[in-house]
Amino acid sequence: MGVSIGGSGDVKLTNVRLSALDVSIGRSGRFAASGCSPKLNISIGGSGGPLTEQFDADDASGSVAGSGGAAVKANKTLDASVAGSGNVAYSGEAVAKISKAGSGTVTKR
Repeated sequence: MGVSIGGSGDVKLTNVRLSALDVSIGRSGRFAASGCSPKLNISIGGSGGPLTEQFDADDASGSVAGSGGAAVKANKTLDASVAGSGNVAYSGEAVAKISKAGSGTVTKR
């Protein structure tokens, strides 16, 4: 399933079970989800942010370019990339691969 927010909209998914979830936020949109999927991919290009800590993913990737923020839960692997002042916060037992450029942060909760 793919979700794309190009402006300031809000999207919420509750108790979903998916084969994969791809989320793209271009500006200040907000996204929240609960449920599970083997794969979660998040891309943020502005100040928006997905809240997916209630969404169980085995493998997750999060890319933030700008001042946006993402909160994810990953159980096996996490590929996190931050360029700018954004942040990625993650929970779960994932092995994390982290890439940073700028003042942004990647933190384990």
